[in-house]
Amino acid sequence: MYQFLYKIYFLRFKNEFVDSLYIRIVVRCVNILLPACFYFTRWNKKFQLKDMGKSTDEEIIVSLTSFSARINKVWLTIESLL
Repeated sequence: MYQFLYKIYFLRFKNEFVDSLYIRIVVRCVNILLPACFYFTRWNKKFQLKDMGKSTDEEIIVSLTSFSARINKVWLTIESLL
């Protein structure tokens, strides 16, 4: 699903107005679909990290920066990183 969203987000048009309108629509749709996807797949064993069968002793460090206007959406980024 993420690859599909990535592809449609970076689709560009020749007309600047159409391009900006398209991006607004895509962003609004993603802001609805992505939380719904995380909500409905949170208990599915297939999407949980511990059950993916990959055991590693390596540490992974992730750095995240946000600001107050996006604090209500930062959980989406954290879920995506997990």
